[in-house]
Amino acid sequence: MKLPQFTLVHQRRQPKGDTRSPATRAAALRAASPATKGKRVGIWDLGAYVGRLPQVIEAVNGAQDELVFFEALAAMPAGTVSQPSRVRAWSDERGGPRRLPGLEANVIADDFFKRAERVRRDLGLDYLAGVTAKMIADEDEEQVYYNLFAAARQRLILVSSYDLRKYAAKAGRPFESAVVGLVVASVLTLLHRRLEFHPDRGCLFDFNEDRAGIVKVLKDPRIEDSCLQKIPPPHRPAALALVEALRRYPEGGPS
Repeated sequence: MKLPQFTLVHQRRQPKGDTRSPATRAAALRAASPATKGKRVGIWDLGAYVGRLPQVIEAVNGAQDELVFFEALAAMPAGTVSQPSRVRAWSDERGGPRRLPGLEANVIADDFFKRAERVRRDLGLDYLAGVTAKMIADEDEEQVYYNLFAAARQRLILVSSYDLRKYAAKAGRPFESAVVGLVVASVLTLLHRRLEFHPDRGCLFDFNEDRAGIVKVLKDPRIEDSCLQKIPPPHRPAALALVEALRRYPEGGPS
């Protein structure tokens, strides 16, 4: 079966007779995939069942050339998506709340990050984003966070599709474009370090502490001016083109 143009398949084991190093195999994979001068971003579905992902990937790739997105097909190593008992133990170790609603509906971002780096390197990607059907728990030096839509570390991103189908339906938007919008926002914050997520104002970079608040952004995706100014001028057209592609998806949608 012929795969879509922007699809990469990960092989966990080195093919028999292939003596090349992982770096050499990744370089060969880069050469064999569509030529691009942009950063390569893989989207790895971790059981979120994002149908029509190749179609929305094609739309955002056709709108600009600074980022090229791929659907990454890879088997999930054990532990990539945290089990509820693991999440509870992790939270207890950090003094987390005993009665947090929906705690077991979270996965631990670091569990994904630890296992995803090899997949990213093997596929020759600059960034790899996993899409989980659960919410995300993460921590930094100051705080532990729960029920997140996204978490990122270095070249790895984890985004949550939990309830996103419902929110996309309320906004009248396709589920797959909502997922890719979360990935786009996180990739841009990694690329442009002055960008950061902020309190909700109807911008692509809203933190969405109230998860239902994402409906406003899905209805009318945009980058507010204060965030746009944090993107270096040469890269602003590509960022705006990505958002416009999401707004117009599927082709022929409202501008």
